[in-house]
Amino acid sequence: MALQNWKDKIFALGKDVGFGDMELYFQNGRSFEAMVFEGDISKYSVSDQEGLAFRGGILNGKMGYAYTEILNDEAIVRLVSDAKSNAEIIETEEEVFIYEGGDSPSKLDLYNESFNLVNAEEKLEFLLEAERSAKALDGRFIEWRTIYLVIQMTLWQSRTLKG
Repeated sequence: MALQNWKDKIFALGKDVGFGDMELYFQNGRSFEAMVFEGDISKYSVSDQEGLAFRGGILNGKMGYAYTEILNDEAIVRLVSDAKSNAEIIETEEEVFIYEGGDSPSKLDLYNESFNLVNAEEKLEFLLEAERSAKALDGRFIEWRTIYLVIQMTLWQSRTLKG
């Protein structure tokens, strides 16, 4: 199901159970991590992850939150239900709200797409060569490690007009 359809369905479910203001946050990403020690790959992992976080406010001013990494109809019904249950049992008296927005934050471009063009074998060979070069320059060198992480985040809000 497309993300827009998940959003629409979750906000409709939230409204049905009594949420006013709601926020849905989608995150997905891929990571690559490798370590080289004494000429061997000592650690290597590649992973993909995604998830939905949902927050909603109910009339008593309480905020419920829930998160899932499972994206199917059953999971999103539970996501909204869990958020409502969490809102009902919160004991704090502080009113929590969803930020209404304002100035757009500065956009940071910290990702270089060309990194995806290098396959895992080439990345690992580069690390092995980097370790050899570093040790040749300075014998005190112990370990070489790289972590590559790409995360995409999308935030949607549904606001209830007050007044």
